[in-house]
Amino acid sequence: MIFDIESKKEFPLLSKLIILPSLLNKTALSYQQLTQGLSMEEMAIAQDVKLNTIEDHILELFIKGYHQNYQNYIPSDTVKNFEIFYLDHRGEKLKVFKEAFNELSYFQIKLIIVGIERGDIYA
Repeated sequence: MIFDIESKKEFPLLSKLIILPSLLNKTALSYQQLTQGLSMEEMAIAQDVKLNTIEDHILELFIKGYHQNYQNYIPSDTVKNFEIFYLDHRGEKLKVFKEAFNELSYFQIKLIIVGIERGDIYA
């Protein structure tokens, strides 16, 4: 229910009352850079960290409700098939999902799972 209320289109007044959890310092920096239009690669260079670190920051932004634009990171044509597979294999290791959806990166797999569990993604 709380994830539904986060929708500014459906609940414009209620969505303003939601207090998002605080971000880790580096994640807050990544969020700022993301809103400025930097790519994940540019953020990694600017922060002198690996791309995996930036991917973790992006995941935290989605988990905590700061970012909801999954389309920028996930090919929409795989979401439906992934969701069906995920619901049948919930709790499995990421490797199982990677083997079934080799075209997706581990980051994309984790992000789709976050979206499904938050109720943001549904086929």
